[in-house]
Amino acid sequence: MKVNIYAEEITNKVSFQRKVANGTTFYGVTFHLESSPVLHHSEGDDDSSSVTFWFKDNPTAELLMDNFVAAYQRVAFTYPGQFRE
Repeated sequence: MKVNIYAEEITNKVSFQRKVANGTTFYGVTFHLESSPVLHHSEGDDDSSSVTFWFKDNPTAELLMDNFVAAYQRVAFTYPGQFRE
């Protein structure tokens, strides 16, 4: 699966999820995106956009966080002085 998120969609809205399925607890980190103004929200119809990364155990959570840190470091190295260190 390939997901493209464009600069205009990025927000600082992040939320955390917890769900239990078949006796297993899953945790999620959701990045909420700016939705198109042409989408209309009505009762029971959520047209908002977001991406959720799900994990169920500490090793998976650590891998996810390590990947976010590595991506940040790569961007900061590639474009020095443009991002917080």
